[in-house]
Amino acid sequence: WYINAKGDTLDPEGVPVHLDCIYMPGDPAQLRQILPQLRFYGIDAALLGSDGWGDTLVYRMGDDVTRQAVFPSPFIIHENTEAYVTFSAAYQEKFGTKPSRLACLGHDAVKLIADAVISGADDRSALVKYLSLRPEFAGAAGTVSFGNNRENVAMPLYRVQAGRALPLETSPSPTSR
Repeated sequence: WYINAKGDTLDPEGVPVHLDCIYMPGDPAQLRQILPQLRFYGIDAALLGSDGWGDTLVYRMGDDVTRQAVFPSPFIIHENTEAYVTFSAAYQEKFGTKPSRLACLGHDAVKLIADAVISGADDRSALVKYLSLRPEFAGAAGTVSFGNNRENVAMPLYRVQAGRALPLETSPSPTSR
């Protein structure tokens, strides 16, 4: 049941609206709370998320709940990459557990800064220049490529499907044959 601006109660079938999609940022705890409610209330819009969707707690909720949502995330760890395997082995040897996403991100950040300093970047402007010229850094947490505003332009898209986050395949445009 919904309550409109006048305080009237409406049943779900009486709500005069159709949603093509819903952008739903949030962390896993928030998403685990609200996603089942969307299904319960019959809201069948496509779901677009933020990087908070890149957590096994979310995409293992089931396809009937997540409905193949699409979300961007530079933070999904690709456990089969050389950078991750190397870092993970060293981390497990030292701490006895697999590294978390934040541990991988921290490692990558320190590696980028250390590489910059070794290359001669000794002040802020030299560091910014070094990072802007460093395309496609393949770290333990994923790929980073800095744009003009210091954002990660190597932002992959994923689709939630079968309890996993799968890279979203881009289809060729009609003009590129």
